[in-house]
Amino acid sequence: MEEKSVSLRAFLLILLMICSTLVPLLEPAPEEKSQELPPSEEAKFTGGNGATFGPQTISVGNAFNICMIYANGTPMCKGNNFNGQLGDGTNNNSADLVNVLIPEGRKAKSIDTDQSSTCMVLDNGSAMCWGLNAERGQLGLGDKLNRNSPEYVILPSGAEVEHIEVSRYSSCMLLKNGSVMCAGSDSALGNGATSHSNVSQFVSIPSGRTVVQISLGYWRTCGVLDNGSAMCWGSSYQGGLGDGTSNSSNYPVYVQTPNGLDVKSISVGYSHTCMVLENGGVSCWGENGFGQLGDGSNNTSLSAVLVSLPSTVSADLVSAGYDFTCAALDDETVRCWGKGQSGRLGNGQAYSTGDYESEPVNASMPAGVNILNLTLGSGGACALNSNLSATCWGLLSSATSGSPEFKYSSFPNTFAEPGALIPHPDCLVDGTDTNAANNWVMCAGGMDSTVKVYGTD
Repeated sequence: MEEKSVSLRAFLLILLMICSTLVPLLEPAPEEKSQELPPSEEAKFTGGNGATFGPQTISVGNAFNICMIYANGTPMCKGNNFNGQLGDGTNNNSADLVNVLIPEGRKAKSIDTDQSSTCMVLDNGSAMCWGLNAERGQLGLGDKLNRNSPEYVILPSGAEVEHIEVSRYSSCMLLKNGSVMCAGSDSALGNGATSHSNVSQFVSIPSGRTVVQISLGYWRTCGVLDNGSAMCWGSSYQGGLGDGTSNSSNYPVYVQTPNGLDVKSISVGYSHTCMVLENGGVSCWGENGFGQLGDGSNNTSLSAVLVSLPSTVSADLVSAGYDFTCAALDDETVRCWGKGQSGRLGNGQAYSTGDYESEPVNASMPAGVNILNLTLGSGGACALNSNLSATCWGLLSSATSGSPEFKYSSFPNTFAEPGALIPHPDCLVDGTDTNAANNWVMCAGGMDSTVKVYGTD
């Protein structure tokens, strides 16, 4: 009898141990928290060469390489790497995204890549650059050596960077205190320098004024000041500085605006520059061989002329690309003008080489979507929509590690998740439906400095 009692107690003890191991399995799993996108008002434009998709920044250089920042602040790049512009410590081209070698504990806030160099702003207000630096010391690193991994831009003590842009021969930074610093070509320094500098120097902004926005192009740099005026400096080649003369200037000169109107924003293209004025009008100056000034002519102008927009609409944004221009209007439309080849104008029309529109035409944008940002390159354009999608059109590239195959779409196409660069399944490329994995940058294009989404300097 005693043996049976012992056996029963042993059995109950074993049963209790088994049940205790099952308790965690019977408890409900913790609720999985999804990562929500920020409200649309947090999506903002980072400058003349860039667009921010919520916390995700995307930049394409020369349609051969692309960089992006994920929501957690991680920068990644892919494409050509002959100058080390991918920032992964190698010079190997990559068809896949590679991690940029960011310092431990830091996050990237914005990134800008052109055809051969890349720069980014970090969450502590510092800036880093890498890639081609040998021609002018244009990255501001204190020498003329190329880099294949990021290196800190030399800054004055206590200076913090709000935005940085890079082009073939120069780079410029807008600091948080409203001053501007540039490195590289003497004409880009904006302080009267007659020699190149591999360390960023302060631009000579008028006393008592600060800069609220900059746009860096191939030949010149422009900025909007806190009093609504605009100034440009650099070479007058291919378009002029907007002061009504053909003179270059190593100091900033005031732009002459129609009727003395204040400037809300400015965008520097390859050979022309455009502004949104305080009354909602758009004004441009420079080369006009393809009607890129939008005044109904093909006459080059050294002074800003008004774009032929309907009097019933106002412009919110304007972006100047390579021989074409687009503006986002307050009626939720986008209108483009200039060179039409490769679907640049987004109106679905096939243009032959040399054909252009000298007055704005409607791009076929999705209905009912506000445009938060608009960026152009040499042959393509992208718009950031209020629902945090991106609509793109024009010159396209597969951006592989070999020789990229250029394609184009004359109809705008929308990416549902631009930060992840997932192509829309109905995206049309050369009239053919495709969603091939290696065409993940289709429906966007560009090779010029004014585009952050798809373009270069």
